[in-house]
Amino acid sequence: MMFATSSLVYLLLGAVLIGVSLLVVVLRLAQRQNLAVLASQVLSFVALAAGVVLVVLNVQAQTPTQDPMPGQFRGTVNEVVNGDLLCYVTLTTTEGRFTVGASFDLCEPQWVGQEVDFGVAPGRVNDCESAEPCGKSQDLLLIVGMSPVR
Repeated sequence: MMFATSSLVYLLLGAVLIGVSLLVVVLRLAQRQNLAVLASQVLSFVALAAGVVLVVLNVQAQTPTQDPMPGQFRGTVNEVVNGDLLCYVTLTTTEGRFTVGASFDLCEPQWVGQEVDFGVAPGRVNDCESAEPCGKSQDLLLIVGMSPVR
């Protein structure tokens, strides 16, 4: 969801910049009173804004938002990141690109770029501000095993 939020911010920023540019053009052309040039400038800015919207919507449509289903998968490890409570493994499969929690023993840089077979299953994870137990937990899908494809 972070991607969607940052795209919306960029879209709004682009719209503001286009609006300011359009205002400058209108003010300059109004001084000259050349309506034909003004109309062509307005159309070009509208087309630019529409293009920005379409690009952002297209990128968002290609970004998976769902989690993988429990089961066995094959994919390529794109990234491993040590978090406070879990290792986060980003993988690309035929189903899309996913980031899934895993135990810290899987957070090794040698996995990056490798094609792997991996299992995903529900698991309970400490849901505290630190690694210290606090009595709170959450159920997540986790990588339960990963091995290189031979």
